[in-house]
Amino acid sequence: MKKISSSTWGYRKWNLENAIVSMAKIGYNGVEIVTHHLETSIRYHLTPNMERTRIEKVKKLTDSLGLKIVCISPENDFLKPVSGSVKGDVELIKKNIDMALELDCNLVRPFATWDKPEEMSREDAINIIVKGLKECAKYAEDKGVKLALENHGLFDTVPENLIDIVNKVSSDHLGVCLHTREGFIGILKAIPEKIFHLHLMDFKKLSEDYTLSLGEGDLDLEATLKILKEYGYDGWYNYEGHNAENPEEDAKKSYLYLVRHLKRFTKSVANKYA
Repeated sequence: MKKISSSTWGYRKWNLENAIVSMAKIGYNGVEIVTHHLETSIRYHLTPNMERTRIEKVKKLTDSLGLKIVCISPENDFLKPVSGSVKGDVELIKKNIDMALELDCNLVRPFATWDKPEEMSREDAINIIVKGLKECAKYAEDKGVKLALENHGLFDTVPENLIDIVNKVSSDHLGVCLHTREGFIGILKAIPEKIFHLHLMDFKKLSEDYTLSLGEGDLDLEATLKILKEYGYDGWYNYEGHNAENPEEDAKKSYLYLVRHLKRFTKSVANKYA
């Protein structure tokens, strides 16, 4: 069975239950649940502050549909904390780790920061981020959960910055959620053993509307899948989604594209070693 999942981010204008049912209908066998603000009228799909009955309901639904919850994705920022303090953002990640366990999920995707303040040095920024992540990684280790730091912001999308952060934290329980934007191959090649999760997305380099369904942009997905396999990636092939007018249609096109290319890649590898 191919491990193909989708984030609820692309479904941010839908309620969570409808999004989950849609993913299962398309054929996905895994779901990543976004737990930060969705910037829509839906507001949140799920948060640790919701009633336990709400969390239990989501788990029962995914179980009934045969969907594995593969990742929980909160919002935090160690340099400009969303809760008002670094300590508060650390506690937010810890609460998401606890909720992940309730959902039988062993992976949480935090951020480092969107960008550092202009007056802050790179060294100071990395030190603050590393200190916060070390506490989170220790908590995750104690709980048997892993953290996958995403290369998403202006600061941590720079390969050298994210690689330094992960290496300085130096924990078996902190790795990377590889967001397939510019520079991601550099991260993959530098720390392949640390790639715990994927945010697969396609994009146009010279366009304001730069996020698209898989196969419609400039990402060479087949080459990306090949490199991931060559460097030992064995996690979920997770589609992040974007602000599509019809998220179900977008998710379906991206799912079919992934299935087609994963099959093609598997055959090419089999032929190579036949």
